[in-house]
Amino acid sequence: MLSAKRGARAAFSTYSNINFSLKKQHSIVKVVQLYYEATAMAPAQGNLAIPDAAPWPEEYRGKDVNLSRFRYLYRQNRLDPSVVAQMDAIGFAWSARCHYWVVRARALHTFHAIHGHLNVPEGFIVPANDAAWPLETWGINLAVALARIELTGLPSRAPISCVAELAPVLAEARGQAKSRLRLLTQKERPLTPALLVEACRIYFREHGHLNMPSRYRLPTRTSTIPRELQGLALGRHLLGLRCAVSAPAAVIDPLVTEMGFTYAGQRWELQLRACREFTANFGHLLVPHAFVVPAASPSQRWSADLAGFRLGNFVNALRSSRASLEPCRASELDALGFVWSVLDVIAQQRLEALKVFAAVYGHTRVPQSFVVPAAAPWPVDQHGHCLGTTVKDWRAGKEGLAPALRAALDGLGFVWNMTAWRQARVIAALTTFKELHGHLRVPVGTVVPAAAPWPKETWGMQLKNTLANVRNRDRVEKSWPEQHVASLEALGVFDQMPR
Repeated sequence: MLSAKRGARAAFSTYSNINFSLKKQHSIVKVVQLYYEATAMAPAQGNLAIPDAAPWPEEYRGKDVNLSRFRYLYRQNRLDPSVVAQMDAIGFAWSARCHYWVVRARALHTFHAIHGHLNVPEGFIVPANDAAWPLETWGINLAVALARIELTGLPSRAPISCVAELAPVLAEARGQAKSRLRLLTQKERPLTPALLVEACRIYFREHGHLNMPSRYRLPTRTSTIPRELQGLALGRHLLGLRCAVSAPAAVIDPLVTEMGFTYAGQRWELQLRACREFTANFGHLLVPHAFVVPAASPSQRWSADLAGFRLGNFVNALRSSRASLEPCRASELDALGFVWSVLDVIAQQRLEALKVFAAVYGHTRVPQSFVVPAAAPWPVDQHGHCLGTTVKDWRAGKEGLAPALRAALDGLGFVWNMTAWRQARVIAALTTFKELHGHLRVPVGTVVPAAAPWPKETWGMQLKNTLANVRNRDRVEKSWPEQHVASLEALGVFDQMPR
């Protein structure tokens, strides 16, 4: 049994050096001809998985034949003319993308020939084992294919023959068919609560319940259903609504009371009470994602009917759906001190730790390995946190930080570019030395003293080693900006020192 495979290709792969010998080209022709004899059509896929049995060529048994590479050689005019002629004789598709649209053009043309129109029924699949249809069209979802063409037109990759063949057929179908076909491929549309309830009432009046299949759509082309609801994927809407963490009351209440809808989610009153009790127990609403209300706890007080409630999941869902939450519910949560953005809270906590660091050490240049000590005056909730990693991340992601956080960091004198800061520090130290001594002949072992007039950030520098590292102009120019190189040159750093 033949099978098609979609070859996985690395993003950096290339076919530029591929070249098949004439013997290999004829072997591939034989494989394709055997496929044609077995299926009555030429292969259109990129890879063919060859069975490990006769009559397939021994060199390919149990292996994959990469037809994508074979097609590439054709486009490069690197196949033997006799090979091309043999492949053309069985209708081999030299372009898989073009073939995709050729086959759909044949299917649409056949449908039109059989029915005299293109009002393709919703969900119509080309029947298999039907001699009236070309073999290669069997199994195609023709309704979706036509919808795509009607809505966007034939793509640029479609061959000219497709366009010429389908133009008169599609022209006849435009108009009323176009609006109907748009419903076949449309994505789920946002609905107001009132529209969704009305759609459910339409189904309920006809069926007496709301237990519909998940793929159910409201019918189209009917005067009994408002146009804006025709084709609505109602089954999918109700499937999501049935277990929604926080379903709108304007939808759930009429569905439950009027139509007996089975709502598996928790009601808002219970959910809000769980938030209140969490606040009472912990003093905040920064609920961990994995938090579940305990059945019993000696140190916490919870209502019995809340036991097992996945409050963490609920809170996380609220944060991600704030835009669709009813304003009154959002206000109730705000009154409880609900945390809408955990990242903002965490950033503020990290900022408080950085403020303490600045107060203790006099700057914000936190070493990358620095961990917040578990002692006063450091914030308790930051004990053990690697503040150095946070500072490094802030520098790397400066453009993505909230404006308020960036402003707060700037107010602390935060160093955004440590490389530029270190270079400026070197220049400041050498400038001070030259001002004091009139030259740059720094003695071996010179260490910048911790006293004026030396800039505080230069205290403790090994000045001789620092000077030696910037003597080589070629090396400095590769990594230092022009203005800093100019400053070093003005100091005479690159001048040859007398021995």
